[in-house]
Order: sequence, then C-alpha cells, then structure tokens
Amino acid sequence: NTAKHDKYEWSTKLDGNVEFSSPIEVDGAVWVCTSDDGYPEKCGIYKLDAESGKILAYIKKRAADAFCSVSFCINKNGFTTSGQKAERLLFSDGLALADAIGFNCGIGSVHLKSVLAKCKLPKDVFVLAAPNAGYAEIYASRAAFLNSAGYFGGNMAELAELGVDIVGGCCGTTPDYIAQLA
Repeated sequence: NTAKHDKYEWSTKLDGNVEFSSPIEVDGAVWVCTSDDGYPEKCGIYKLDAESGKILAYIKKRAADAFCSVSFCINKNGFTTSGQKAERLLFSDGLALADAIGFNCGIGSVHLKSVLAKCKLPKDVFVLAAPNAGYAEIYASRAAFLNSAGYFGGNMAELAELGVDIVGGCCGTTPDYIAQLA
C-alpha cells in the first residue's frame, strides 16, 4: 500500500499504523519521515512500545546518516493518552537510536513550557518542542487558534532557554508563528 506525496513515497510496509518514507537526499542530507496515524487527530506518537525501537533500527539500517526524531503527543499535564510521563519518554532505552526526542501536538506552548520546566532534559540527544498554536476553539464548524504568534514566540523563546534544541510548531501555527522562532 503506497501513496506518493510530492517527492515522498509513503509506504505502510511496517506493522501497525506507522508509515515511513523512503530515504531521500536533499542538498546532501538524507531525510526520512515517519508518522503514526493511529489517532488521526494527533500528530505525535501516543505510546512507546517495542515497535518504536524497531522502526528506528530499520530506518538507520536503510540510511545510517538519517536524522531520526521521535515526537510524542502529550497533554497539559505531561502524559500521553496511554498514560506515559513526558520525562520517562525523554530517557527511554527504546529510543537509543533517536537523534532527537520531544513533543508535538495535543498541547499549547505555555503548557509544554510548564511540563518541560519540571523535567530533567537529556544531554545526549536533541530535545524537540513543536506545540500547537494553542488550543482549538470551534467556530462555525471550523477550528480556530486564539493565541497570537507573539505569545507563541515568547513561550518558545523560554523553551529554548530551558535547553530545548529544536523548536517548531504543529496545529494552528502559520508562517507568522514560525517567524517568531527566528
């Protein structure tokens, strides 16, 4: 079962809901994308299991130079939907092959800042933070994020000061939000 999207060829050859793209080279760097579509409303991985480590090993075997990041969807209390705690995920042995570990989706920037401020951050991998623009409000059957790009950017600057290495945005972020990260 394969679908093409621009230059990426997504394949469901791995067990479960995990998809991966064939390694591609762009400007001399090898890129591999992974996604867990088990919960379409969540962009991040919702649980850590034996498959997570197998997927990383599979990708690294195909493209040893691939930069692999693993990002989990957590709530404002710092837990995944399966009840796993944020700090435990940052130090998981199952992610030893990951180059970056972090969190995206399911949480706004102020709550992610609060969760990570309480965590010891690993020093041997990059820490990733890509929260939503805020929390979606539904108006006329459409989702709207009410926090401003400036508010998001201020929280992201504070995340960087905490020791987060890679910052970005997930649901609701626009180029205006990402410009605040520069």
